[in-house]
Amino acid sequence: MAAELFPAFSDFKPYVGGRINQSVRLESLEATINETARRHITPWLTDTLYNRLVAGASLTAAEMALLPYVRRPLALLSIFEYSKVAAIEFGESGMHRIESDTRKSAYRYQERAYKDDALEKGYDALEVMLRHLDTNKATFTDWAASDEGLVHRTPLLNYASDFRLLALPECDRYTFECIRPIISEVETFAVKKILPATFWSGFQTRHLAGTLTSAEKVLRKYMRQSIAHRAIEEAIKSRWIRIDGGRIAIHEDFGDQRNTNMTMPSTTGGSLYVNHMTWSDRFNALWVEYIRANSASFATVFDVASGGSNSASDAWHINTTTEQTEADCLLITEKKKPIYRF
Repeated sequence: MAAELFPAFSDFKPYVGGRINQSVRLESLEATINETARRHITPWLTDTLYNRLVAGASLTAAEMALLPYVRRPLALLSIFEYSKVAAIEFGESGMHRIESDTRKSAYRYQERAYKDDALEKGYDALEVMLRHLDTNKATFTDWAASDEGLVHRTPLLNYASDFRLLALPECDRYTFECIRPIISEVETFAVKKILPATFWSGFQTRHLAGTLTSAEKVLRKYMRQSIAHRAIEEAIKSRWIRIDGGRIAIHEDFGDQRNTNMTMPSTTGGSLYVNHMTWSDRFNALWVEYIRANSASFATVFDVASGGSNSASDAWHINTTTEQTEADCLLITEKKKPIYRF
């Protein structure tokens, strides 16, 4: 088995730098590279495109330019995966820790820092790969239209770098990956459901094509801010506790060696409250207000009676002066009704 995308160790080393030394043989990494590609890379790149890069026959100029963007996350994440077994040797007499008179095993906190760094940098490099593909989607048309490509391109908030700018400066790509399903759910139920289907269809098509108008780009930014804050709160609520071995537990790091302790969740920890939902609601109100204030730029949001072009039943309606007066009167009447205490 050849090391996929890395013909020689000299092709692997530049992407991981000082994380690995020359004593490591590429043959030792071959299986891990293969496993890492299927676990972390092909779910985004597609099997077809990855296998074409591995085959290396008759690659186009665009595919040759893509190779470094694929090799970097593959190399870094292979280091992360290999670090789990690198210090253990398995033989007839069982499993042993590898040490010598001149070399001692790293401390647990050093191993943890090493793995965390490789995982974080690997996923950040994966995001760079995705951005390169998205930027060149006119060239990588098969990728852009694939299930893997659409999973990345379709959400309004699809880059950790945007998430950092809008809501959480500490968010790396791996953290973003952990909460990405929540981000998708928030977009569906907190944004998409509010808007007319006709508008959303066209808006998302232009988002995918990169042809949003200036007004729509402003709208998307407000939507992203709302989605980001709500996703953070939902993530904290659901990820604060974990299911481990069929039991609910809290995983906590403690001590200099960063040992992990598993305990039962307390009421205080399980119901941790943060203020992100409030900010999400504020930005939700902001993008709704922006649409109403710029109705001419969003014709498919409003019905024909409001000056729009949407004839569907879910189109938004802007009250005429008479309708607004009637609505105000009804509101006043409602507020004057007595309050009953039981």
